[in-house]
Amino acid sequence: MVVNTIKRFLAILLIAISTIWVQVQVVLGGGTPLNLPFNSLEEYAATNSSIMVVVISQKKLDGFTTIYSRQIKTIMNPRQSLYQLNNAFQAQVQTLFNEMLVGPTDPDFDFSREFRILTYTTGLIGKWGSGSEIIFFLYNYDFVSFVRISGEGDESVYDVPTVHPTLNVYDKIAFHVPGLRWAVQQLYDEEGNFLSYGLKDGKNNPSVEEGWVDPEKELLYVDTRLITGEPQTYKIVLNDGEYRVIDGSGVERPQIIPLRTSITNNHDGTVTVRVLGGDSYRTLLLEESTDFSTWTEIYRVERLPDYYSDQAFQITVPSTSHSFFRVKGL
Repeated sequence: MVVNTIKRFLAILLIAISTIWVQVQVVLGGGTPLNLPFNSLEEYAATNSSIMVVVISQKKLDGFTTIYSRQIKTIMNPRQSLYQLNNAFQAQVQTLFNEMLVGPTDPDFDFSREFRILTYTTGLIGKWGSGSEIIFFLYNYDFVSFVRISGEGDESVYDVPTVHPTLNVYDKIAFHVPGLRWAVQQLYDEEGNFLSYGLKDGKNNPSVEEGWVDPEKELLYVDTRLITGEPQTYKIVLNDGEYRVIDGSGVERPQIIPLRTSITNNHDGTVTVRVLGGDSYRTLLLEESTDFSTWTEIYRVERLPDYYSDQAFQITVPSTSHSFFRVKGL
């Protein structure tokens, strides 16, 4: 009696399983992994800089008019490291200071007041020719004062100040991603909670200003103030013909947020399939099979962004006792 009861229970269970079984499958791209140098942004910016400009200026007493004193424009050939660029930058600043003291100067210069140093580097990134963009990579913005060594008023004698300025990475720099179509950048705290102020939605807003992408020139822009190098705090989902997910260290990952599904047997000849979690913007396919060999696509949708936690992928489809389903993420 007990044995027969167990057999009947197992038979019912097998039928139920065959009706509502779901397989989760993530299809990964077969191309070369795309890794961005988030842990060495300074060196990336330096080695992609082809021109460095140093300008020393002083505002007039009205506070609005700028007197441009000296400018040096240097073409880096070959490209240089950040250490080399900083040394060149400091040497050029000292050269400009010396020229200002010994050479003809603008009569409006006032060595008793501070001067402004503005330095920046640029380089071409993107496709060749008209498909490239001039990107600002490194900068320094500082104020310096000459050192008075003797005299008073108009008879004052000044010496060149000794400064050791360093170059910093711009808040917004670009990477060339061949074939880039769109990208979405998402910021998280250390506990994995989504932070909306870090969102750059280049899928719905494919522009440099709003989405931080330029598909025409294959450029992906990032906010360097948000890049900490920690894998869990940043994520970029992008499409360059293949779906890619890059973590906060700049490394491409097959999947960062696990694809989670649930299925409900509605006991009316239908099942409801839900996808409750997974990387954002992944295209999902619901496929059906009766033999595990031939699969037929019955539904396709692009996943909603994962920061809309109350909106899950959900579809109700007819089912038989011989139906099997799988969810594929592309």
